[in-house]
Amino acid sequence: MSEDLNIQDSERIKQPEPEQPVAPLTPQPNLHMQLSPQGVVLSFPVTVNLAVDNETMGQLVGTYLQAHPELLQKLIMETVAVKQQELAIIQKVNKSRNN
Repeated sequence: MSEDLNIQDSERIKQPEPEQPVAPLTPQPNLHMQLSPQGVVLSFPVTVNLAVDNETMGQLVGTYLQAHPELLQKLIMETVAVKQQELAIIQKVNKSRNN
């Protein structure tokens, strides 16, 4: 019986340690992109390094643009706008030479 008391006493003496709040793990995006003439190297923290050559990157971009035609259209419109500005400058220069 004294052993029972000892066990109960020792259980009573042990105070549960207060739980410390654990901060939720939130992913910290940390992507480093390095462009080179041969392609691009994407570096992720600690876990993955991915090198993509220009041919593969072209295939990835082409496939992505096929899946997102609105983005392709936007890129085309931006290119057309730049070409129109360049044409306007050329026409203005040509006109000033003729005057």
